[in-house]
Amino acid sequence: MPMPLDQDFFNTVYIRSPVATLVVNKLHKIISANQAAADLFEANDLVGSVIDTYISPEHSNYFHSTLDNALITGKSMFGEFLLYTSKKLTLSAWGELGAFPVSGEEPVAVLHFVHIHKGGTFRQRLDRQRSYVFTESGSDQKRWLFEAAEHQRARQEAEELAHQQLVLNALLKLSLQDQSIDQMLSHFLEILLSFPWIGLKTKGCIFLCQNKQVVLKAYQGIEQRILERCGRIELGSCLCGRVAKDGVSLYASSKDPRHIKGDPFLPYHTHYCIPLKTKSGEVLGVVTLFSENSGQYNPNTLVLLENSASILAAALVRKKTENQLRDRTEILSSIYKAADSIGLVIVSLGEQDATIISFSPGAEKIFGYKENEILGKSVAALYPKSALHNFSEQVTHLMEGESIALNDIELCRKDGSKVSSVVSVHPFGWGENRSSKAVGVFTEITELKQAQARLEQANDVLEQRVLERSMELKTAQQQVLHAEKLAAIGQLSASIAHEFNNPLQGVMTVLKGVAKRARLEAEDEQLVQFALQECNRMTGLIKGLQDFNRPTSGRYAMVDIHQMLESLFLLYTNELRKKNIQLLTEYASQMPLLHIVHDQLQQVVMNLMNNATDACENGGTITVRTRYVDGYVELDVEDTGVGIASENVSRLFDPFFTTKSAAKGTGLGLAVCYGIVKNHKGLIMVDSETDKGTCFTVRLPLSGVKYNER
Repeated sequence: MPMPLDQDFFNTVYIRSPVATLVVNKLHKIISANQAAADLFEANDLVGSVIDTYISPEHSNYFHSTLDNALITGKSMFGEFLLYTSKKLTLSAWGELGAFPVSGEEPVAVLHFVHIHKGGTFRQRLDRQRSYVFTESGSDQKRWLFEAAEHQRARQEAEELAHQQLVLNALLKLSLQDQSIDQMLSHFLEILLSFPWIGLKTKGCIFLCQNKQVVLKAYQGIEQRILERCGRIELGSCLCGRVAKDGVSLYASSKDPRHIKGDPFLPYHTHYCIPLKTKSGEVLGVVTLFSENSGQYNPNTLVLLENSASILAAALVRKKTENQLRDRTEILSSIYKAADSIGLVIVSLGEQDATIISFSPGAEKIFGYKENEILGKSVAALYPKSALHNFSEQVTHLMEGESIALNDIELCRKDGSKVSSVVSVHPFGWGENRSSKAVGVFTEITELKQAQARLEQANDVLEQRVLERSMELKTAQQQVLHAEKLAAIGQLSASIAHEFNNPLQGVMTVLKGVAKRARLEAEDEQLVQFALQECNRMTGLIKGLQDFNRPTSGRYAMVDIHQMLESLFLLYTNELRKKNIQLLTEYASQMPLLHIVHDQLQQVVMNLMNNATDACENGGTITVRTRYVDGYVELDVEDTGVGIASENVSRLFDPFFTTKSAAKGTGLGLAVCYGIVKNHKGLIMVDSETDKGTCFTVRLPLSGVKYNER
């Protein structure tokens, strides 16, 4: 008698049966398998795959027809089949294929396989447990069989979810680790490829988008020729480039026509291309993973890979943000430490006050405080009391998000000294409708102001010098015009002297003839002699005019200085008489001849005489004396005029300096005298006292200049 059947007993028979048992649908897809089947085919992932995968091509048609007949007729079919294990090992087995409908749904087939090499025939190997399943044709037994299959499938799905959660947890843990992007990509591949039940080969790569390309960044198990082909792929080109552009996952084989960069020499394979897509939809790259079961697409695997790619994309965004933040922090830190000339002060804003929480090295240099001395104190310590009248109001403005700029304000150093600065304060740390912090930028301008003051002073001096030079140029221009007038007068005088000299000589000849041959009365003879004297005096005047206008010869000669002086004095007789000036001479009793340039020394004496007569405006005395002392001849021209102020004595020989009016003096006379005397290796000296008079002394060597110096 058959043993009574119940659901628990059936589940036990199905699960623990040594007979390989599988349940497949009309598409030949395995929807349930017991442990014996997993052992026979050496695969733990039978569910979801197609039974055709495990049938030898030699028996493929025979198996298909047998299975289809069982599904159509609902009867059991028997036969011997060549099977493939997951490792492509071939084995021979007896099989029984039976089909039946379940709860009005499409029929399913139950397959039993017994490996013949294990001993005995198929019917000898079907034990009592199997007989209970197939000898009883009641609907309860069939329903229990299907429910057992559904129970196993649910259990496997739960295991898959647990496995997926395990993978995702590992990836989440990876995303939180402190490592570089390249390290993170490599570890991501290692984690995904380390779980065999996902159904992937230990083979995959990751691309990142850069400049309209996807660039290979990490890989594992990839052949070198593939790396060379796929190192850089244009966006939209090939499978990976298409996924990066469209942001949609693909499952394709190596024979897919879109696989432009595929290697025809590689064995047939399939792979998943998953975009690394952020929540905003931006595609950062592509993950490509090779499938273990070529041609077997698993939607659960795709979901897992897309979830994993989302975790990696989020980690990449976080890592890039961290890197950018770190770079900015380093830049700000470098600026903060390196800006010696700029003080950065960060304050915490409170009610009507601001407390210093950071004090840069530049601020230490400007204010003289060390950071540990000033932290926790009010920033008001840096301001003078005169600038604190609206301090609390400024703090309120900062808390409201307004910036403050102060130009050229005096601040206080630690030692109490003042420092001029430009201050710019900007609030930050916005929250609860107020700013909690502010950063102040202090730029010291003390040296700049000092430099500006020096520049303004130099500018004033320059303007004054320009004004002085302009006046000097104007004076020089007037003096040049005056000199040109003098030159014209000299030429006119020379012309007049020449014209007067000829008739004067005729008159003198006539007078001499009359005095020699005519018999005159004594009175008439005196008159003729007086006329001849006056003619001689006129001849001397004319000669003086000619000598005055004649250009200097530059030739040295032996000169009698007393004779030269007497010739010059004739030119001043009339002027001295008009100004009521008495001319006195005190000559040395014995005076040797001087080796000089006659007309140049004559010009020196004339300039000194001109100055002396101008100084004696209200009359006076001019004394000319000569001396011979120790090989030097000294000539004094002394007057009893108004004298020269002591502050002007040192400038008498400067060109264009004069104490006379523009109509009387050019400021060149004494400068010319100084130059002539110096060229003769002599000295010219002055001694003057206001309201008492002036004495100029010319001291010349007896031999004059040496011949080789002419």
